[in-house]
Amino acid sequence: MTVRYSDAQLQQQRDLPGAGVRREAVSLSQLTWMQKFIARDTNLNAGETGPVITGDFGPRDPIGKMLTKSLGATLDECLGSHRASFWFLAANRGPWRPHADQIWHETSVPQYTVLIPLTAGARTCVFHQRVLDPEPWGRKSQTKNPTNYQIETRPQESVGYEGHGTGYAFTPEHHASYYSHTDYQWFEGLTVDMEYEWHPGDIIWWPMSALHCSDNHVAQGIPVKYSIIMRTWFV
Repeated sequence: MTVRYSDAQLQQQRDLPGAGVRREAVSLSQLTWMQKFIARDTNLNAGETGPVITGDFGPRDPIGKMLTKSLGATLDECLGSHRASFWFLAANRGPWRPHADQIWHETSVPQYTVLIPLTAGARTCVFHQRVLDPEPWGRKSQTKNPTNYQIETRPQESVGYEGHGTGYAFTPEHHASYYSHTDYQWFEGLTVDMEYEWHPGDIIWWPMSALHCSDNHVAQGIPVKYSIIMRTWFV
């Protein structure tokens, strides 16, 4: 493994506080404006099941500037010191297995993923365990599905995996009710930091190195879920 982040930068990511949520952090007018982005989700193939990202925009993008301006003070309160990286509209048609968002950048260190639900009812679960692998997405590209970006192997097998616990994150019954899209063994050694049910207008966040996953929202009767996702760097 080629270590690209310094020991100090890796420790900076280890020390980052875990997941959080701010209820009703987005005003109704802001939420209505953001929900208009759903209309952008038009380039879909019939029967497509993978997650679809309809835009990937940096902080200098006009809409990115509007998001930063309208939410800047709130994000400062939620995240503390941070620097905006990029944002995108996510239209998820297939549930995610446990993974980390950790990415490599030559001059910046990944900090938080920020999610603003635009639709209701789905769940996001964040775990205490983290992946501090220097490879993009916490895993080498050959272990990712090229069609939907899913990780194909358990995160516990990553050389950068840290914080292994005992037992399983969920009871078998809870797993069967909400996380049946992922084999139960994937949750071995994981402990739950926060399990959050989506409510439009909330803001949730977690360290980019933290393992997290969705529930099986399709089985819950939610064929597609929409959100705005932003990423931040350490200052």
